[in-house]
Amino acid sequence: MRKDSRGESRAWGRSLCKRRLRAAFFLYAAVQLAEAMRRGVEESALPHAASPVAGAVTISLGVAVAPARGSTFQALLASADQSLYLAKDGGRNRVETPP
Repeated sequence: MRKDSRGESRAWGRSLCKRRLRAAFFLYAAVQLAEAMRRGVEESALPHAASPVAGAVTISLGVAVAPARGSTFQALLASADQSLYLAKDGGRNRVETPP
């Protein structure tokens, strides 16, 4: 295996790049799906007479992907939860990702 001038494996760098691209792709796909769900609920215009915020049902969604190899389910859940609260704090009826 060839080594670069710092002695690091080029294969390691390619592997890291592939993992990051894969995570970015999954995050993009998850956001697209969440946005389609949000629009679907919004377009259904279900009445929500008891809401002090809006007259129709809407949803806010927090989207996350596993941040790193070996990460735990709890870390993923915490990231999604943080995204959800960003969506709610940002005005509701929206999709957010981790900062």
